[in-house]
Amino acid sequence: MPHRITAASPLRTPDPEEPPNTDTDAQNPTALLAAAETDAIISGNRYLAFQVPESKGEACGRTFEDAFLLANPSAEELALTGDTKQDEIRVRDAVDGLKKSDFALRFAVDEGGWKTPRYIQRGLDWLLGSPPGHEAGSEAPGETGVVVR
Repeated sequence: MPHRITAASPLRTPDPEEPPNTDTDAQNPTALLAAAETDAIISGNRYLAFQVPESKGEACGRTFEDAFLLANPSAEELALTGDTKQDEIRVRDAVDGLKKSDFALRFAVDEGGWKTPRYIQRGLDWLLGSPPGHEAGSEAPGETGVVVR
């Protein structure tokens, strides 16, 4: 069941004994980015997609190329260690100097059998189906909120 977040809704249930924490506000970019690792961020008919780790606690790419190599380390014969920081540096070094167009064409035309990076797959799944939490025949989420699943 999706969790609807509006401008006034926190990402977690607040403790009445705690002072307000602006880091949990749904409009706080840091809170939204943290939630997006595991949850879909949707507003109306828009889905926010950006690089996320392939699995919780793993390295996260900063570019398409980084994310692609983290999803497909064998494409550049990378040995990922599980050390998040080291893996991010290793992937960044591997894509440094690669021409973006050559990289994209290599995998779009020349090489197959690769895994779609998680952030792209999640967006494609959303495009191909109903938005998460939207049941057929029901009204789509409104423009005023963000749905987090």
